[in-house]
Amino acid sequence: MLKQKLDDSINSVRAKRPKRLPTVMTRKEVIRVINSMEGTHQLIAKLLYGGGLCLMEGVRLRVKDIDFQRNQIIVRDSKGTKGRISVLPLSAW
Repeated sequence: MLKQKLDDSINSVRAKRPKRLPTVMTRKEVIRVINSMEGTHQLIAKLLYGGGLCLMEGVRLRVKDIDFQRNQIIVRDSKGTKGRISVLPLSAW
């Protein structure tokens, strides 16, 4: 039954994939969520949102990775073991 030769006259159309729109929070919604947090959780949320960090980058962040004079965060060993420099948000001060 397998390995049967198919006719060349098959007329078919590939199924279309549904379009999925990403769910995005507005700036006001993000500020409300961050303001509802306290302490360390709020600080990490501000660093993640303001500095554009991934979750694990924010968790692995150390004091020596923050340059207060230049307002920079040095992200080490991110995707592909590449380092990068990000902005230190003023809201995190």
